[in-house]
Amino acid sequence: MNKKSTPANLANAIIAVRAVGLNPQKLSKTGAKTTLNLVSALYHRSMTKQTVNVQSQALIALSTGSYKRPSNAKFTKNGLSNLIVKNQLSNHGWAYNNQAASADSDTTAMAVTALARGKSTSSAVKSAITKGQSFLKAAIRPNGAFGYTFKGKVYTNANSTAESIIAFSTKQSTVKLVNGYF
Repeated sequence: MNKKSTPANLANAIIAVRAVGLNPQKLSKTGAKTTLNLVSALYHRSMTKQTVNVQSQALIALSTGSYKRPSNAKFTKNGLSNLIVKNQLSNHGWAYNNQAASADSDTTAMAVTALARGKSTSSAVKSAITKGQSFLKAAIRPNGAFGYTFKGKVYTNANSTAESIIAFSTKQSTVKLVNGYF
């Protein structure tokens, strides 16, 4: 990690550091006298031109702990939630590159999970989560899997399926969808 690290790299690092039980706000390099604050570094990156996927990764990363937002941060968690909601397409899904022709379950599941973890009380966010889950329900393949869309073709895979299951598990009312009670 360095000053040029992308928001996606910082978000992934925060999630990984938390997963192994370390503090991403006080990460020490071996032999270094100073610590890295990955959370602060992420907050100092602009999110407005990032893809929904990167915005979702960042929101998930910032939801892995009770982190204090720096006073000179470039965004808030609520603002990031609103950016994700703004990019929801008319078919209720999200697209990796923010274009309707490529809305897929992979990106939609990431957005739904991020919005749920962000814990915004906004009615727009709550509505976007519900609509996103409706998109996912309609996107299930005949074999029960989910996939990403590339050039109009759906490629089912374990990652997209796992992400969709997590997205359905964000609310008690949709947990039943995980067990095939459509």
